[in-house]
Amino acid sequence: MAMQDALGPVFVYEWIRIARGWRLYAARSAFVATILGSLLVLWVSYPWSLEEMNLQQLADFGLSVYSSVANTELMLILLAAPAATAGAVCLDKARGTLVHVMATELTDSEIVLGKLAAALAPVLGLVFCMLPVTMITSLLGGVDPATLLGAFGATTGTAVLACALAFTLSVWGRKTHEVLSATYLILILWVVGVPSAAPIAREMGFPP
Repeated sequence: MAMQDALGPVFVYEWIRIARGWRLYAARSAFVATILGSLLVLWVSYPWSLEEMNLQQLADFGLSVYSSVANTELMLILLAAPAATAGAVCLDKARGTLVHVMATELTDSEIVLGKLAAALAPVLGLVFCMLPVTMITSLLGGVDPATLLGAFGATTGTAVLACALAFTLSVWGRKTHEVLSATYLILILWVVGVPSAAPIAREMGFPP
């Protein structure tokens, strides 16, 4: 009852529905398997053996492990976060259940924030579960703790942005794959367009 009063009945219902589905556990398994795969590739391709490493080489190895985990995690979040909320509204509209929910005494904020928070929670769980792994790599040296926390904050912000963007497009979209396509297109333009626009902005005299 305490959770229901704090987060609202929509969040509780959606969270129970998500937790009972197989997709949540499949996504977690795929996430961890991909991270382990990137570490395995790094381990096999690394040119030095751990027995012969000096402190500088050990620090470089720690930086390589951190970069591999952080970059793979960010890529997976960009793929998984939109999928978590792409069908949050359009599926309910297609099934006709959204009209029934709006006919209740629930406020608009309870419906929107409840659905968004329930879908965002598993994505943030994936981000937070990798924080101890990346912090352990700092023990090898070569990784600035401030940079580590900054990357963690950037990944968290990316997850929230991608989930919120897909959720917003789901209000207007009719099918999940249409919402996903539009969301991925916007994210690709954002990821590719911002670095491409920086040199042009400098040439035109705009501040960085």
